Amino acid sequence: MSTDAAAPSEELRALRLALETEAQRYRALFEGAPIAYFTTDDHGKILEANTAAAEILGVTVTYLVGKPLPLYADLAERRAFRLRLRDIGRVGGTSEFRARMRRSGGSTFDALVHVTAGGGEIRWMIRDVTEERQAEHRLWELNRELEERAASRAGELESVLEQLPVGVVIVDDRYTVRRANRRAVEILGEAMAIGGTISFETFRRFRADGRSLAPEDWPVTRALAGEHVTHELLTFELDGSGRPTLEISAQPVNAPDGRVTGAVVTLDDVTRRERRERAEREFVTNAAHELRTPLTAIATAVEVLQSGAKEIPSERDLFLGHVERECARLSRLGTALLSLARAQSETEAPLTEVVRLRDVLKRVAADLRVADDVEVTVACARDVAAVTNRDLVEQAVWNAATNAARYTAHGEVALTAELRDGLAVVEIRDTGPGIPAEARSRLFDRFYRAGARDAGGFGLGLSIAKQSVEAVGGTMAVESEPGAGTTARIALPAAKML
Repeated sequence: MSTDAAAPSEELRALRLALETEAQRYRALFEGAPIAYFTTDDHGKILEANTAAAEILGVTVTYLVGKPLPLYADLAERRAFRLRLRDIGRVGGTSEFRARMRRSGGSTFDALVHVTAGGGEIRWMIRDVTEERQAEHRLWELNRELEERAASRAGELESVLEQLPVGVVIVDDRYTVRRANRRAVEILGEAMAIGGTISFETFRRFRADGRSLAPEDWPVTRALAGEHVTHELLTFELDGSGRPTLEISAQPVNAPDGRVTGAVVTLDDVTRRERRERAEREFVTNAAHELRTPLTAIATAVEVLQSGAKEIPSERDLFLGHVERECARLSRLGTALLSLARAQSETEAPLTEVVRLRDVLKRVAADLRVADDVEVTVACARDVAAVTNRDLVEQAVWNAATNAARYTAHGEVALTAELRDGLAVVEIRDTGPGIPAEARSRLFDRFYRAGARDAGGFGLGLSIAKQSVEAVGGTMAVESEPGAGTTARIALPAAKML
């Protein structure tokens, strides 16, 4: 065999080793995820599961693959689980529900199930919440005991109420506060003052999915109508104190003749818990979305090389260059996703440095794939810089630029950056068809796809870009008019380099 023939073979073996190492590294991201993760087809057959998934069900990963996921629902809930699976496969999108699950050994547990459907697959994240449910049950039992003893043991009730780690509010049928413990006042402020009237207009309230809450859906209103409301998640918009997420239960208080004379409301601030759980869920979803493109590019390049391009030096060097760039991008992407997950869960703030923006824009432009009639341009002075996290800002610019390239059939995708009023402003402009007015307000919503604008993907690109920018203290906005193209604008704390 000639030396020339052996060289490509040695390069391919080195390439395969590098790819296997990279694949093992990113497989470890999924295997090391702290939450059980499954991928199934539309019929619920398990296609993939991580170590946490096997542990939560008491079996091995090898045993799980190929089994129907509904098999692990408790027998009494199995039919309801299959109906949910059918509806999820038909409608798509994302949803969350509680279910009773059964391990291989026969023991059962309460599970919080988060489901995302799209692209012919269904992705499941399952968390054991048995201890939380038991704690919630114990808390409710305590609240019930407090209600029964309220009339005869007011002094003891007062002491217990003040020591509870959750807020407790007692109102009459006219929404007048008859009692509010210390924790309730800490959570909702002076609106909980005894003798005051709780008004729906006092706060803005939102459901867990972001929709505004109507007055008739307010837990207090429903409890005063006789309904027992348990463990509902609401986000409150409070003046000067952010947007806490509260878990609320409200129970009616009945007179001997059955009339509802008031309500007992419990408030638990679960903001940090919800933020942490959301970060865990979004890490897996974001990784699945972002890793697809570079891994597909690497696989395609390897296929071309194996099909004969390795024998042509110019072709071999071209595709090996593709692989090298995509492997480097995978490394930056993994670092960015981990930094974003830590920032969202408030575990660790992203590391920042002075980043020269022209280098970021040129790297994105070099890797951007556009139509034949589209030109990619970069305009940025050498001294324009930002105080930011390099990997996160590059990921945000890449996602916005990829979005622009996808919808631009001819013309230009322009990447620019300049200093304005103490900010480093990055703009990604395209000459595409623009965005309809009705779609603009939802561009950053997770899993939102604006009709024909996006026939593929899961609708996560711009959402991840905005999260990345906000994690480093920046802002992101999109301006567009139908027929006039689109501009994505990222503003970051500015710096200036020599």
